[in-house]
Amino acid sequence: MRVALITQDFPPDTGGIETYANELAKRLAQWCDDFTVYAPGVDGAGHDDQLFDFAVKRFGRFNSLLNFSLLPFLPNEVYRKNIEVCFHTQWQTVISSIFARQISGYPKKIFTAAHARELLYNPYENTPASPFFLRYRSRIFDQVDHWFPVSRYTRDILTEQGISDKESTVIRNGTDPDRFYPFDASGLRRELGLENRKILLTITRLVQRKGIDDVIKVIDHIKEDIPEIAYVVVGQGPKEAALKEMVSRRNLESYVYFHGEVSHESLPRYYNMCDVFVMPSRTAEPDVEGFGIVFLEANACAKPVIGTDSGGIPDAVLDKETGLIINERDSDQLSRAIRWMLEEPQQADKLGRQGRKRVEQDLNWEEVADKLYRTMKNKINS
Repeated sequence: MRVALITQDFPPDTGGIETYANELAKRLAQWCDDFTVYAPGVDGAGHDDQLFDFAVKRFGRFNSLLNFSLLPFLPNEVYRKNIEVCFHTQWQTVISSIFARQISGYPKKIFTAAHARELLYNPYENTPASPFFLRYRSRIFDQVDHWFPVSRYTRDILTEQGISDKESTVIRNGTDPDRFYPFDASGLRRELGLENRKILLTITRLVQRKGIDDVIKVIDHIKEDIPEIAYVVVGQGPKEAALKEMVSRRNLESYVYFHGEVSHESLPRYYNMCDVFVMPSRTAEPDVEGFGIVFLEANACAKPVIGTDSGGIPDAVLDKETGLIINERDSDQLSRAIRWMLEEPQQADKLGRQGRKRVEQDLNWEEVADKLYRTMKNKINS
């Protein structure tokens, strides 16, 4: 199978879709007869691209303009290489493959992943241009041969936008159990001065919908019964100042700790340092959790997790099997879930171990890439 992976988001940039594209590319390249990634040019890309075991071609400087850079180039490229599949990590770049197929007859199939926000976002909402954008998007969707939503929630969004179940296959995200695995991180606890504390952890961008403020409010009450509780927040974002002010106003500086961005290499240490990973996300369309890879990373380190019923999180967290699912914006449920996790450590540890087993058996990038590859191959031959 000859495949072009077209993505607006790719290393050295970081983020969920960057991880998705990179992890799939590393594996698909091993199995395909020809494999190339087409991505925007970014600072530092030249050095990083030399480290890949597959070809990466860069176009332009801005991810939003990748389509325009590819339009004059892709028809000849896919025809010359007899590309069977153009796989897009988001629908916004699909027009380049449609144009190429109209001009050259290649690619034979156009496949597209679906995450969530990109399906809900309308840059022209509440403007006269909105109906034109929606018609344009619908026409693009009609040209996609098959979709790969990362969760049942994302599949349901596609259904609402006219994509039948026959036209989509849910293939959930994964993580790397060889990178995220259980080990003793007591050294980091000592470095941070958190020995003998019961640690909650959130790793995320600091935005309103992640629910960090909900955890802080709950900590304010739980600390009376569990004085050794500590909440570590890793990440940066526009709500950082407001969250820190909230902590200061409630005199919680000895309970809530902000650690900013940490290196990608340091993440496994933080997961292994905590007792419970918690991220009570809430829906604020178009911003919504399409899946939640961080839950898998924590589970891969054998840590129990707490998430909400928002978006695709129930696909990432199996309630009462790998963690607990609560209603979004429900402080009482959040409080009970945290208390139970910290007061019943043996039961909580069992959830973490089951989460690790699930990652090892199913939700790892090797399995995810294999399912994607086999489904694409079947669609080509059907």
